[in-house]
Amino acid sequence: MTNSAAAKPAGAQLRISNARVWAYGGALVAIGLCTVLIANTWQTDWIILRSAGALAGTKRLLDASNSTTPFVYPPGVAWFFVPAARLPVAVGFYLNSVLMLCACAGAAIIATRVYGLRLPLAMLLVFAWAPATQAGFLGQFTPVALVLSLLAVLGLVKRNHVLAGASIGLLLYKPPDATAFVILLLARKEWRALAIVALVAGAWYVAGVLATGSDWQWPTLYFQVIRHY
Repeated sequence: MTNSAAAKPAGAQLRISNARVWAYGGALVAIGLCTVLIANTWQTDWIILRSAGALAGTKRLLDASNSTTPFVYPPGVAWFFVPAARLPVAVGFYLNSVLMLCACAGAAIIATRVYGLRLPLAMLLVFAWAPATQAGFLGQFTPVALVLSLLAVLGLVKRNHVLAGASIGLLLYKPPDATAFVILLLARKEWRALAIVALVAGAWYVAGVLATGSDWQWPTLYFQVIRHY
């Protein structure tokens, strides 16, 4: 056996050239951005979010009879769409698209700190993920969850309990996503971060009370809406 052969790892790793990485990634970015061509026919989700903003502060917010597709986020989230309710549907829709693209760029910047990536590559990776790129053009806000998830990971890596806890707490607007992080905090015994998550969860609860017209029992109605949905 030659020295060069001995130096090879036992299991050969699959490697592709940088050119192919950029070609494949660029193709995925293009596919995601193609959604803008049909955006004006895909405003259903945005109309639901905008309607939630209009109903924030009233008991009608969690009334499933208001729409065939009810507002399924915790009611406190509706406050973020109050400004959208005061804008024409199309204006708010495209403004949201721009903001979500900016959130994607922000997620890439955070990823450079978490994973030690170069910014161009991080941008490519984020924008190649279709759920993030398409979200804005479908009237959604998935990139916000991506930003909060990356901030949570950054907080855990840097042992910053405030950043990790606050990010995971804010991510409670998507309970399934936040639950995975809460389980991780429990497994790691990150009690300080968990305490901050609990504080933010309390803030979400109070925001929900205000958003539902002072209904302190809104979680019961909310779970009924989710079950019906």
